[in-house]
Amino acid sequence: MAEITDVLLKLKERTNQGKVAWKATSEPQTFVATIGSNSAMVSLDFYANAVLSILNASGDEIEKFDSGVSDDDYWKGEASNLQRAARRIALGVDETLDELLDELEKVE
Repeated sequence: MAEITDVLLKLKERTNQGKVAWKATSEPQTFVATIGSNSAMVSLDFYANAVLSILNASGDEIEKFDSGVSDDDYWKGEASNLQRAARRIALGVDETLDELLDELEKVE
């Protein structure tokens, strides 16, 4: 039986491989990816804790990992890494930085 931590690790792996299409939401620091008929949402809470929510096809939250209530520093780190990676993809951070560097190379 799969655990939320199994999903967290696989999501992080596939995200780092560029295989998960994260999108920004109307909430700052919250990003969502549709995977099949379900979705994953990763966010930062008020205290900057990473939260991974799994949503079913109806949009109901069916499972959640909240690094703020975890005592395990490893899982806290993994959740934070996932949130940062999702943010970079959703906001196009790498592309923007590359473009900025290209433009700076032209400046004399």
